[in-house]
Amino acid sequence: MGVAFFVETPIMSNWYYSKDNQQHGPIGAEELKAKLGSELPADTLVWREGMANWSPARSVTELNFTPQQPMPQAASPMAGAATAEGVLNPYAAPTSNALDMQMVDYPLPFVKRANYGLLLGSWIGGVVLFLIGIVMMGVMSAESYGTPADDVSIPAVLLILLGLGIICFGAILSLIYVHRAWTVLQPAGASTTPGKAVGFLFIPLFNIYWTFVAYWKWAKEWNEAKPRYQSLQHAPQGSEGVFLGASICQCVGIVVSGVGFIQLILQLIGMKSMCEVINFAHEHSAEKGRF
Repeated sequence: MGVAFFVETPIMSNWYYSKDNQQHGPIGAEELKAKLGSELPADTLVWREGMANWSPARSVTELNFTPQQPMPQAASPMAGAATAEGVLNPYAAPTSNALDMQMVDYPLPFVKRANYGLLLGSWIGGVVLFLIGIVMMGVMSAESYGTPADDVSIPAVLLILLGLGIICFGAILSLIYVHRAWTVLQPAGASTTPGKAVGFLFIPLFNIYWTFVAYWKWAKEWNEAKPRYQSLQHAPQGSEGVFLGASICQCVGIVVSGVGFIQLILQLIGMKSMCEVINFAHEHSAEKGRF
């Protein structure tokens, strides 16, 4: 078995900023600096992938600029941009002035749609064809005693191979959706990247633990992010309990036969919520019109 190496390459940062209580972007760093040097005030809330929270531009070291507009002398008592400790609250509203505050909209990245029906059908169809092939092989072998094995098993072997091929397609599709789901979670300060979420599932033994991260922790972090953003209030929930049960069944299935089938059922149920989140992001992303 070969060993896969996953190398993360740096990509150009895509920046988002708040103006007139609306999210704008993505734009490049140089373009954002130009705006901050002319039309945007120094306290404009900005965010890019990799930042845990929205922050005022003047506090982001990467945006080294000379503001052309005077900074506000005092914060409004109505402004909810700071906590009791004086630390910026990332979920306070981006604002065009100190008196007009509301919740920050979540900068949903653009992702392609997820087809849950195709995913479910590939897994179920593949397993059914595989089992039919196994049964056919046993029945035909019993009824054709004395007949050369090659003449008896060819149809059954073809069904088994076809079933395995469809199952592999379903497995690959599942990993694609995991990558998209973690992409959607990145603006909330996700604990891992989409590449790691998928790549670490290929590491023998370690992937037993990583299943909890790739599926259950994704649902947990998504559900924790939802209440913080106004634009996510009507977003689907992640199936925390289902994914946790599926991951536990995978661990138990190593020593107890038959539990793997329960794990597959729970996994497919949980994937429905993951696909719904992906499709929500596809429909509501500010970048949708650019593709």
